[in-house]
Amino acid sequence: MSLLAKRLRMGSGGDAPIAQKLYTCGSQNGSGALGLGDNVNRSSPVQVGAQGDWSLVSVGTSHMLGLRGGKLFSWGSGSTGRTGHNDTTNRSSPVQVGAAEDWEAIGAGGAFSVAIRAGALFAWGQNSSGESGQNDMTVRSSPVQVGAATDWDAVSAGQAFWIGLRAGALYFCGLGTSGQCGQGDAVSRSSPVQIGAATDWEAIAAGNAFWIGLRAGALYFCGLGTSGQSGQGDAVSRSSPVQVGGLTDWEVIAAGNLFWVGIRAGELYACGNNTNGNLGQNNTTSRSSPVQVGGLTDWEACGASDSALYAIRAGALYACGIGTAGQMGQGDAVSRSSPVQVGGLTGWAVISGARAGNAWGGIRIA
Repeated sequence: MSLLAKRLRMGSGGDAPIAQKLYTCGSQNGSGALGLGDNVNRSSPVQVGAQGDWSLVSVGTSHMLGLRGGKLFSWGSGSTGRTGHNDTTNRSSPVQVGAAEDWEAIGAGGAFSVAIRAGALFAWGQNSSGESGQNDMTVRSSPVQVGAATDWDAVSAGQAFWIGLRAGALYFCGLGTSGQCGQGDAVSRSSPVQIGAATDWEAIAAGNAFWIGLRAGALYFCGLGTSGQSGQGDAVSRSSPVQVGGLTDWEVIAAGNLFWVGIRAGELYACGNNTNGNLGQNNTTSRSSPVQVGGLTDWEACGASDSALYAIRAGALYACGIGTAGQMGQGDAVSRSSPVQVGGLTGWAVISGARAGNAWGGIRIA
């Protein structure tokens, strides 16, 4: 996590309160997913409302989740009940989900959502692969608790599955047909199942049909690998976690559709599909092993969407990859194969992209 993000999470201590403003950009606004009160796409970042106390944002395929003061908000497509308002109505502005004020973590998936409140894990929305964790395939349009455990620490949502951390142990639930279940098979699970016996997992990031995770600074991959995203020098999928290289200084990770991005020692790396230049190599050649993006060593945070990479350094936001829907934030519809700064604003701390969509959300400390 970047220094800015840490400061955002912890607040400003004895200093004056800091503004934590939410911005969105891209083309997933037909259902109001940009949260701007309309259905107009944006090719430059636009602030969502006037509130300055956002702490987290997570972007799904056509909806978003956000946290403000422990309150959970959602907006965008209400199809399959993914916004958690007990209906299927689209919302073009953030609306609070329930009345609770102790939400801690969020994950917007393809057409479902997951979140943690007081250590308990909740899920709602699409459930065709069991991603609600209720041992069935019944759609829920309001948050429902997954099991009785109250020690969940983190959760990340993929297109139709999620992975979560409890006391350092890693759990999976949902679609497993590409091996992302981590059980050595390609079977979906409708209740959480532990992946291996390790209890020292530190961070997780779910992609479209794969996930990556950190253990003791080492990076692991599991799931669909047909574009080289496994980082093993091939295009083979894995149904059990496999370490990517031998390095143990990975710090930050994010997963997109068919690629992932990570930071180690301040250096930015990417791996997988590069059809749209999203690996930042000034070309469109895919890579099956991690490749450094430029030569800078002061990257702080990163994010990924369908085919776009986002990263923060010195508080400035950079993007590369597909831009045909305006998601590069440059006021146009042009793709970039090398990182380009998004506007002149600084103070960016959190960035989230849609794994199977063309929008992103970010939080600035102003």
